[in-house]
Amino acid sequence: MDRQRRYCWSARAVGGITAQLSNGGQLALGAERAGLGGNFGLWTYRACASIPFGAE
Repeated sequence: MDRQRRYCWSARAVGGITAQLSNGGQLALGAERAGLGGNFGLWTYRACASIPFGAE
């Protein structure tokens, strides 16, 4: 009986960028591609912003 071997693998790629604003705030954007090499692929996007405030 001959058995056939099947190898399954999957990978992901992640990237992003962050900008520092002149008022001290930040804006971040990112993306992720999951399921590289597999039968299913998924894109995920993210965005985040922060604004500093002064407590007196």
